[in-house]
Amino acid sequence: MIVLLLVAVVSLVGIFVAAPLFEFVAGVLLLTPLLKFFLGYLLEMGGMSVVGGAAEQGFYFFCFGLVVWMARLFFGARGKEHKLSLNDWLPLMAFSAVFVVAYALCMQWREFYALGERLRDYALIASAIDSPVVPKEPWMEGYGLNYYVFWYRFAAMLSSVLAMDTWNVYHSIVAFSLALYGAAVFQVVRVVLGGNRILAWCAAVGIPFLPNVAGMLILKHPRGEGFSHDEGWWGPSRVIVGSITEFPAWSFILGDAHPHYLNLATFSILLLFFYRIVTSNISIGYRLYHGIFMVLAGVFFLIGSNAWEVPMWGGMALMTVLLCLVLDKHAFSKMTNQILKVGSQDNLKTVSDLFRQIVSLVVVGVGAFLVVTNWSSWGAFKLSFVVIVACLFAYFTSPFRIAVNPSALGTKVRREDIGCTIFWIGLLVALKLSSSHIRPEGGGSLTFVGNEVPVTTTLELFVHWGWQLALLAIGSLVLRVWSIGTVLMAIFLGCTLLYDKGALFLYALIGIQLVRIVELREESVSWKDIFGEALVICSLGLILLPEFVFLNDSYGGDNERMNTIFKIYTTSWALVSLAVVYIWQKVIRMRAGSSSIFVRGYTLLGLWIIGISLIVGGVSFYAHTLPRRFVKSDAQFGTEGLSDVERKFSGSAEIIRDLRNRPYGRVLEAQGKPYSFTSFVSTLAGQPAYLGWSNHVGLLTRERGEIARREKITKEIYTHQDCLKRQQVALQEKIAYIVVGDLEQTQHRDVNNLDFSCMKVLKRAKNYVLYKVS
Repeated sequence: MIVLLLVAVVSLVGIFVAAPLFEFVAGVLLLTPLLKFFLGYLLEMGGMSVVGGAAEQGFYFFCFGLVVWMARLFFGARGKEHKLSLNDWLPLMAFSAVFVVAYALCMQWREFYALGERLRDYALIASAIDSPVVPKEPWMEGYGLNYYVFWYRFAAMLSSVLAMDTWNVYHSIVAFSLALYGAAVFQVVRVVLGGNRILAWCAAVGIPFLPNVAGMLILKHPRGEGFSHDEGWWGPSRVIVGSITEFPAWSFILGDAHPHYLNLATFSILLLFFYRIVTSNISIGYRLYHGIFMVLAGVFFLIGSNAWEVPMWGGMALMTVLLCLVLDKHAFSKMTNQILKVGSQDNLKTVSDLFRQIVSLVVVGVGAFLVVTNWSSWGAFKLSFVVIVACLFAYFTSPFRIAVNPSALGTKVRREDIGCTIFWIGLLVALKLSSSHIRPEGGGSLTFVGNEVPVTTTLELFVHWGWQLALLAIGSLVLRVWSIGTVLMAIFLGCTLLYDKGALFLYALIGIQLVRIVELREESVSWKDIFGEALVICSLGLILLPEFVFLNDSYGGDNERMNTIFKIYTTSWALVSLAVVYIWQKVIRMRAGSSSIFVRGYTLLGLWIIGISLIVGGVSFYAHTLPRRFVKSDAQFGTEGLSDVERKFSGSAEIIRDLRNRPYGRVLEAQGKPYSFTSFVSTLAGQPAYLGWSNHVGLLTRERGEIARREKITKEIYTHQDCLKRQQVALQEKIAYIVVGDLEQTQHRDVNNLDFSCMKVLKRAKNYVLYKVS
């Protein structure tokens, strides 16, 4: 719960900065660990480092102050014209409410058992706490990590600033992610979609916590035909054969601190920031400039947090721009006229001046991108030369030249404009460096494949997306003027449900949305309409995408379809649900303005039916699921989540506690299958493992030969009769600690009869012994 104290402190600081309060809090929390990484990276380049203790805490506080100072510089001090209201505090209240509920539930399943990838995620958090700048592979010590690390670095910040142990950080960041997700949804509904407080509260609670239809009806989908009652709780996540259909509530109950879950709120926050830029009262040139950088920053951020969302974010931004041009027939001409008007006010009197400014904008943007993407491969001299030339070019020819040239306006230099440019370029550089350790497969190119695999049936589609698609379809038809065309659309849409392939329904529903967009051209549209319609089209398009093409990934084969559906569905949950909120908000407003009391009454009755149905379904899901997830913890090891491992492996908890306080060193344990307790002692002690789940490590490091060698060495150390020989091999492999316990006995039956007299016994506890190689 101490995380709420951190959020409260940042919120209080935000009172004095003239920025939207929730956006300020989210921005400060997200930028502080990134800035700390950037400065730590520069220190390590200079041969210094700041890791652990009060020094690292001070470094985080310094970065926090620097981010606040930058915000104060750009937005200014909060005055009477920026007075805070209840609406500014409501998303933070939503965050607190969701966090309290989520954290309380996390404490009901805080054991670190071999379910999902909790052990793997715990190892990643512990590795980031130990080394927040240089990503290290915790399950193959000595190798770098090839994985998304932003949220694990965020967890390292929580550990340092709030003095939290790793097991507490784990559950706190799981609850934090869901709470930030709900708060971001609340703010998107209020600000971007223009919804009222009641609608925003319903979305902030409903979108994170509501299940899919399978969860509401307690269904599972066996390998055969049809659905049946789910006796366990995995059913809702496997409604499409050969795929994974997680949704935020199910992912949260699973308890994995995986990037696809930790990154849930990012898309909504990026959308919110993007909306703030394009609807600000600055000139169109400035909005274009900052908007481009915002999209680029989103791309670079997602590369380091969950790269699956990069094409989704790019598509959403592109769709927003296209709909702006489609819905507003005069958008392009208005933009040109306003730029020319602004240009005339700033003494840009000729078209050639305007053209020079546009060319400058493109050149500076491309130059900044090249610097960012080639940072690691350029030498210091070449990089410094390019940066200096780019800065000079930006000063004399950039869109900010008039603002920073005293002779043009007769005023002093605008530090804010220079600062904004430096901020964006610095942010892109930091984001690029923070993910530069990732080695994408196939050279990093985004490729698509279309293997011959089963397509999603209509029943499968609706058992997952049923309530969202039904509400979108009904709301879209209700918004249309009653006519023969509307009736025909409804009939055709209903007939598609008789077809076995779900893609046909999606095509028809997208067609109805396009018809609505064409009709909107005759009306006066706002940015809220543009963003809302973009949400509708993009969300439906993303659900449709894996019906005919899949993203290529490391797993290959049918897993490409599985992972495409898995990742797209997880991100799309918020997009589709927000699209439902947008459509029904328009329905409510249209019906509320009707002169007929019957129309208003039927609308209200329909809303009550929808709300009660969703609540009943949600209660049914949790009543079935939560009892199967609650784990009883004992008083001795429960706070650390070690009760379950102690019950299964007697003595292991004491060994973990002891090893946790030992100097950092490589730990050897017996090898086993993935999704098992392999390497659980080193993992839960926060120490690096000689080798963990070999399939996971192999997939990420692609060092199959080294993994096979380490497996051979492991067997040799646990089976060779000569103690000195085993000791020599361990020293050559830089193994500091050797664990002998139940798992080692299972893998190597004679291990307890081996001679370990040449090694130092550090701890004995029931069935476990911890040796020091010296």
